[in-house]
Amino acid sequence: MGINADLYETDAMRAIWCDENLVRTWLDVERAIARALDEEGHLEPGALAAIEAAAVVENVPMDVFRRRTRVVGMPVKPLVEAIAAAGGELVAKYFHWGATTQDILDSAQALRVKASLAEVRRQVVALLGELVAMADAHRATAMVARTNSQDASVTSWGLQVAGVAAELVRHLERLGPAERRATMGMFGGAVGTLAVFGERGVAIRDRVIELLGLEPAVGAWNGSQDGVAEIVQLDALLLGTLVRFANDVEMLGRNAVRELLQRGPRGSSSTMPHKGNPRDANMVQTLFELGAMHAGQAVRMMDQVDVRSASMRMLSWTLVPESFLVTSAALDRSLNMARTLVVDAERMRENFAQSRGFVMSEAVMFALAEHIGRLPAYEAVAAALAADDGVSTMVELLARAPAVSAHLTRAEIEAAARPEAYLGAAGALIDEVIAAARPWLLGAE
Repeated sequence: MGINADLYETDAMRAIWCDENLVRTWLDVERAIARALDEEGHLEPGALAAIEAAAVVENVPMDVFRRRTRVVGMPVKPLVEAIAAAGGELVAKYFHWGATTQDILDSAQALRVKASLAEVRRQVVALLGELVAMADAHRATAMVARTNSQDASVTSWGLQVAGVAAELVRHLERLGPAERRATMGMFGGAVGTLAVFGERGVAIRDRVIELLGLEPAVGAWNGSQDGVAEIVQLDALLLGTLVRFANDVEMLGRNAVRELLQRGPRGSSSTMPHKGNPRDANMVQTLFELGAMHAGQAVRMMDQVDVRSASMRMLSWTLVPESFLVTSAALDRSLNMARTLVVDAERMRENFAQSRGFVMSEAVMFALAEHIGRLPAYEAVAAALAADDGVSTMVELLARAPAVSAHLTRAEIEAAARPEAYLGAAGALIDEVIAAARPWLLGAE
């Protein structure tokens, strides 16, 4: 994408999915096959050394390779041709022995998925650490709780951030099982039966997979793409959590609210000198949309027939790398937001006055309910607020209402209407999230 590429990718994830690493992982699989066959006595003396010397990225002329791939429609045959041409007779004789294109592509993809998940996990843990620290620091920072974009009651910024952190913990918990299903090794030959190797086929397959450090295969899974589809959808779930955080940063930073601000360079307008745009949040929102599209298409990879069909399986060649690229980019943006976010606690406190204190009506209602019951208290407070003159505060309206003042003094109404007094179990809820996050932050899985 040229100039825009860095908006949608990170260097670390791009290195995993670049063409050079694509070819490198294909050759990693081919060398593992050769080593396993050599251990079984299938290769002539010197064949393994010849294959390992020839099967390197430098022996794959990329321009020629791309042209041949376009003609053949799959990359492995041109790869085999290139390595055979670069090696000697033993390489031509034994390279790619007993393998088929899917073995190479799917096992190599599993290697890149494994590397991608390690990077995603690292980024998620880094973000989790920032959010947990923020939640702890702002456990008592009272703010207007909004539901459906309307002022609702009171919460703390710490508890709101803890909700995002809790989702990240659950994503980390999902990653392990999902990774095992998405990084199984593939080695089965033409139709998955390992027929070339007879009764030793399973042992050879297992050794190839072991050498690659991939998850053991279970049966022949040539027509199965569920593990790959799942990992793309897991990326989208993670992006869903990140967009939630981005939405808060954008919405709570708008002029009418101004509760959050990012330090450092702002997304300057090209024509309005005063304006700074929330570009990190904007990009996460865009990346989430892309992730959602990837997730919606991922299940289509499972549209298989017979032993396998190429067309739907080939979707993974774009969906999987694009999914990881945008996920990593969104994590990078989110981490920057978390590290540069300024929480304006004073402004959060001031915003309770925007509704003239009406946002604390539930708190006063329950204080009154202790005397007359919940429903009568609700009706009494609602009736008092219905007499709103557009100027008076909630405390003033309730203090003038006989149904309320008969049971609560003005001082008691004011005490009940203090936001900090109505945070309930917010601190304990934050502590639960911190406890759940701690093992991940200490490196345990």
